[in-house]
Amino acid sequence: MLNNILRIATTIISALIVVLGAQTLLTEKISSWGGTSMTVSLIILTITTMMAWRYRASYFSLATYLYSTVLVGRLFSTLRLPENMVATGGSALDPLLLGETGPGVPYIMYLSYALVTLIVVQAVCLILKKKSLSTVSSHDISLNDWAITFLRVYVGLMFIAHYSGHVLAGPEQFQIFASYFAGVGFHIGGPMVVLAGVIEIAVSIGLVFGLMTRLAATSAVLYLYFATLWGEHFSAGYIWVLPNGGWEFSALWMIVILVFTITGGSKISIDNVIQEKAPKWLKWSFQ
Repeated sequence: MLNNILRIATTIISALIVVLGAQTLLTEKISSWGGTSMTVSLIILTITTMMAWRYRASYFSLATYLYSTVLVGRLFSTLRLPENMVATGGSALDPLLLGETGPGVPYIMYLSYALVTLIVVQAVCLILKKKSLSTVSSHDISLNDWAITFLRVYVGLMFIAHYSGHVLAGPEQFQIFASYFAGVGFHIGGPMVVLAGVIEIAVSIGLVFGLMTRLAATSAVLYLYFATLWGEHFSAGYIWVLPNGGWEFSALWMIVILVFTITGGSKISIDNVIQEKAPKWLKWSFQ
């Protein structure tokens, strides 16, 4: 009974987000760049909503549902930004804060929060009922497997907030980060922002779905280390709230992700499904 209520509630909220998102795109002044990204994210959310309804006991459908919801929520949180958002003067962090925040569309943001919560509750309920959320029998999946999977999915989802702001939100946001990269020594700021976005997209997909998990985790740790180094966070001090941001948060993020370089994707992952078919030279990435 509860499962059915959750399924209906998530479907209704998803439909509301899609309708309100489409209405917003039609009525707001949005760049073609940002509008395209937001349109694609709404289409993906529509597809994953149908997948979750049909394959309600599938881990992969719920993970995709969660991924698309976070992506939609993040993109619409940076929608309505002032035209002169590339700040002049102040510290190097000021324009970044402006690019990462923005008033957004409150009702879509709150609906996205509610949908994420309902998806997580739905997954927990299925786990407690001992239903299989993957191709592995539920009898072979321990609580430790679920715990490590929950942590892996969470840190993977954290990358969405970053790459969506870098490369998907629109030209103004992109320019802010290109200028920031140029300011820390990369004269080709634009291409470096694109490279960072590609790495973050690949890492987020790899961690959330457990695809080439060890490679994704190792790449993420290296990426975060050099981002922290080049962003001068090590020299800023340890505590994250220090001016220009200390290295506390990035160190925590690196240590948590490093766990998956050691453990791999666990039984609840795409790796577990396809590792036997992987080429020998790539076996380590899928184990």
